[in-house]
Amino acid sequence: MIKQLAVASNTLCAHPVMRRILLEAYPAAKLWDGDRIEDEDQLIEFLQGSDAAIIGFEPITDRVLGALPDLEIIAKFGAGCEKIDFDAMQKHGKRFGYTFGVTRLSVAELPLSFMVSALRWVTPLNQA
Repeated sequence: MIKQLAVASNTLCAHPVMRRILLEAYPAAKLWDGDRIEDEDQLIEFLQGSDAAIIGFEPITDRVLGALPDLEIIAKFGAGCEKIDFDAMQKHGKRFGYTFGVTRLSVAELPLSFMVSALRWVTPLNQA
């Protein structure tokens, strides 16, 4: 059971509907309201005392994980896991949650819609 959730993803926290859903499920959740966290020290300070975290593009390194003994699980919001050190996650016994491929259909549909729009001159005709 999650005791203290911290949401470091500024994109997720800035979305009013997602913010409401998070706070309904976890009323005591800490939500990041600043610009994207790119500094390890800032991330460590924000996640301190939390046992669960939702991250976006924040750096999850050996140093970060070593400084957060209470943190048990990290969930990833958004695409890409290149800022997550999975060897360090395993070393520190942290669990990781991420559903791969959730947006693959939307990602495929967007360029197709751009192609149809270009073929049919939708944007220029819409501006006329």
